Amino acid sequence: ISFEVDMIKTTATKVKNFVQKAVSGTTSKHLLKTYFVYVFVALLMVATKVVIARFYGQEELGVYSYFFASGSFLFLWTSFEFGEALTQLIVKGKHDLKQSFWQSVKLGLLTTIVAIGILYLLNRQFELFANYPFIFWSLILFIVSYSAYYLLYSVLRGDKQFAKSSSYSLVWRTLFVIGILFFALFGLPFWQVLIFLSVCILIAAVSMLPSFLKLWNRVDGAVKSVVSSSELWKLAFALFLVQVGFYSLRTIDIYVLEMLLSFSEVGYYSAYASLTNVIRLLAYVFPVVVLPMAAVSNYKIRKSLSRLLMFVIPFAALVLVGTVIFVPLFYGPEYANGFWLSFALVMSASILLLYSYSSSIFAGENDVSSKYLWVLGIDFLLSIVGNAALNYWLIGSYGIIGAPIATGIVVFVKLLFLLGAIKWFRVSARKAKNSKIIT
Repeated sequence: ISFEVDMIKTTATKVKNFVQKAVSGTTSKHLLKTYFVYVFVALLMVATKVVIARFYGQEELGVYSYFFASGSFLFLWTSFEFGEALTQLIVKGKHDLKQSFWQSVKLGLLTTIVAIGILYLLNRQFELFANYPFIFWSLILFIVSYSAYYLLYSVLRGDKQFAKSSSYSLVWRTLFVIGILFFALFGLPFWQVLIFLSVCILIAAVSMLPSFLKLWNRVDGAVKSVVSSSELWKLAFALFLVQVGFYSLRTIDIYVLEMLLSFSEVGYYSAYASLTNVIRLLAYVFPVVVLPMAAVSNYKIRKSLSRLLMFVIPFAALVLVGTVIFVPLFYGPEYANGFWLSFALVMSASILLLYSYSSSIFAGENDVSSKYLWVLGIDFLLSIVGNAALNYWLIGSYGIIGAPIATGIVVFVKLLFLLGAIKWFRVSARKAKNSKIIT
């Protein structure tokens, strides 16, 4: 018995030491805390889709997936990533918080008004969005409400409150799930549910105000520099290219699926994606934590990616098994027989995880320059043009499974390109540093 007790103690000690070693770095701690929050976000995302599927149906699930993906993607174009630029400025601690905030508000408001105006004219002319009641105006309301929410969220992130800022997502997602049940119980039409989503986001923004005001009123005696409009434009534009390229990977497939197939097929696809998105959620955590941290840290790419792969492979296998089992159980028997779709989604999400980590490091550790924008421009074109063309071809040829295959191929190409760019920039930086030392 004593031998067994000693074995248990030894094993427990090894596990404890392994965990402590894994979270010994500052970034690792932030990642784990933030990912823990995102686990609950993932559960609420699944709960949202399950409730919609069960109480409104597969087609409405497709409508919601289409709406949320489109709204998130359009928000990047209207906000032009001034919120993300604000986070970068705050985390470096060199610029005045209040001046940077109001500068971001002013420029963000300008791009939002211009982008919404252009979007309105294009929609009248070409009918860009699906034929569904009030979907365009619901999207506009979503963009406006999310812009207010994201601005406050960006300030808290800049103060390295990554987990806390992300936790406010739990507020509006919880309210939204409760609201869906209420709307379904009273037989209200689904387009009203889409409008209610924006109301929930505004409530979450209001709940964030005390934390924001506490940071706003904090006294800091250090002299801070003033950010110019041109400096903020350049930083925001670079981050815009990164984020639009990244988020298009989860939007274009949904848009093309609705265009070539139907809302019902989008609903089926979304049900499986809701569980495989457990992997993607970590990919979304990297820009939240690694991107601002890379601005003040140095990362060993090969070592980091090796550790990440050791985690991703067994985790992806577990997610695959869980998806095949639980999707028909949660959503209903009509969602059965989706093994190959699950496999393709898991593979695509795993590659996206590696790409997201690399992309966040590249964006965080490099200043804006012509070479930097050249790399981001190619990455952007691969995400938008390459991804759209490949999705259109593969979905048209092979149906629903063509979407994750197309996205996976594009992400893999982007990953290889970005790793090469990181190496290129680091070698150039070392050469420039050595030349200065010699002179």
